[in-house]
Amino acid sequence: MPPRVHNASMATNEHGWIRYSGGGENSQLSDEQRQKFNESIHERQEQQGGLLGIVEVSVYEHGCHPQVSFPHGVETEASAISEMVARASAELANWNSNID
Repeated sequence: MPPRVHNASMATNEHGWIRYSGGGENSQLSDEQRQKFNESIHERQEQQGGLLGIVEVSVYEHGCHPQVSFPHGVETEASAISEMVARASAELANWNSNID
């Protein structure tokens, strides 16, 4: 998964990122800003460990579409998928309670 760049289409607070769909252009960043940003991504990735999966829910006006995707080559069992969804749900509930 390519790194996400904080740009004009994103906002943040002390509790996490809010990303708005749109372009991923980062040409407005100076070389120094881009380097610091890339270093912070690398540090965060080292702290979090390997990516197990991505739990995503697209929310529509009249419903939702949940899905779980995995990095290439990752194999898992149904119980591990359930655990990922539960962890994601708990983290999202915690994040949501802190953005008010």
